[in-house]
Amino acid sequence: MKNLVVVPTLDELIQCPEKIQGLNREVAFNFLAGMAAIQPSLIARVALGNTDALKQEKPDSLLTVQGAATRLQTTDDWLYRNSKKLPFTIRNGRQLRFSSQGIDRYVRERQGIT
Repeated sequence: MKNLVVVPTLDELIQCPEKIQGLNREVAFNFLAGMAAIQPSLIARVALGNTDALKQEKPDSLLTVQGAATRLQTTDDWLYRNSKKLPFTIRNGRQLRFSSQGIDRYVRERQGIT
């Protein structure tokens, strides 16, 4: 007859972290893998208030000065003058690009929508 191993719950490990020392390597790995798998959803829930936010977010695209100026309804010249102060500016050598998602975030923050 095999000896049954009693595995503590995550709540028990949080309450009494010294129980981690009694876990075998496989059980410890399974705890770690499980926590890593749910961490992005937990972060989204806490930071964004929505667990679907990570799934809904589209890949970022970089806009040219002209594309960003059109999105922001401003001039190319204004973007060049203010690029160092704008949080969505991306410099690659002499190239100047603008994060599409960064512009969206910037507009939401300026409108008081978070």
